[in-house]
Amino acid sequence: MQWIENFKDMYAKLDASNLDLLEQFYHPEAVFVDPFHRVQGLPQIKEYFAALYSNVEAISFNYNWQMADDSQVVIGWTMTYQHPRINRGKSVALEGVSRISLQDNLIIQHQDYFDGGSMLYEHLPVLGAAIRFVKGRMVAA
Repeated sequence: MQWIENFKDMYAKLDASNLDLLEQFYHPEAVFVDPFHRVQGLPQIKEYFAALYSNVEAISFNYNWQMADDSQVVIGWTMTYQHPRINRGKSVALEGVSRISLQDNLIIQHQDYFDGGSMLYEHLPVLGAAIRFVKGRMVAA
């Protein structure tokens, strides 16, 4: 499906300077949801991405698989990002899935599923050590 390839290309190019690219893919009333946020409407989605891209030093996606029909797209991905206050500024890789619902060939709902702890909390100095300890104890039990 060409739409999916165009969508993935858009995210490969997206940064804080070209957020207008989102207008080609998102419905004006679209909803975007991830484990940390829920925003509705294209202006709010653009604000969300502006804040996201202003805080990261680098971000990229590797797309692992996809499934689609005329109104739904599901894409598995690995996001790699660098943030100066997470993981001592080193790259972090995160596995996730995007579920996208389309209306008139525009995204009306985009929900990202990923482990928020793996993305953020496990890489913070004090909290990360505690989470890794608890996870290790759960595996050993």
